[in-house]
Amino acid sequence: MSLVLAGGNKNFIVVAGDQRVLDKQGQVLSENYRKVFKINEDFIVAFAGKIPYCKAILEPVLERGIKEESMFDNVNMSEAIEHRARMAEEELAKTGEKCFFSIIVCGKMLHTQSRDLVRNPLFMHVYNYNGSLSIQKNLLNDFGIRWSALYGSNYDHKKVCKQLFESTHAITQNEVEKVFKQTILNGSRNDKTVNNNILFEYIEA
Repeated sequence: MSLVLAGGNKNFIVVAGDQRVLDKQGQVLSENYRKVFKINEDFIVAFAGKIPYCKAILEPVLERGIKEESMFDNVNMSEAIEHRARMAEEELAKTGEKCFFSIIVCGKMLHTQSRDLVRNPLFMHVYNYNGSLSIQKNLLNDFGIRWSALYGSNYDHKKVCKQLFESTHAITQNEVEKVFKQTILNGSRNDKTVNNNILFEYIEA
């Protein structure tokens, strides 16, 4: 089911993910499957869960967004992803298929779309589907760390990550990266859906 972590504040965003993929029988298909994508200097998407749905939702940026970057700004791309996530929810409601997927979208807004005229504020949007779609939108406009964990297994990776944040008081980019690395390494020892082949991507304000 994967493990993807994202977090940051007004100065940076760190996104990390493992790279294991299993089949329906729980057998390993790949140990090098990329789930975190840096689309441009200021835009990252990542996913966990059922791959066909995740890829379909992210198609505008994984395919067209790279080739036609000038046609999309970061907010446009985020809105396109949200629209497709809602379409997936409608389709799943019609079919009755049981499915889990989580997608995180991190980026930098434009001056014209924010009251912050000094710098382009960072944002982090999370889309979770497990019978219904929930959406969490965060504007990272202070020094406090906001973070999210995407996974579908029964092992409580979020609890582990929370304990690490509380024990280390991580506030810098390097400290957040260390927390995420420790969380994924712990996950690789306790959750067969996760490996220790970690991929990191970053955005700086």
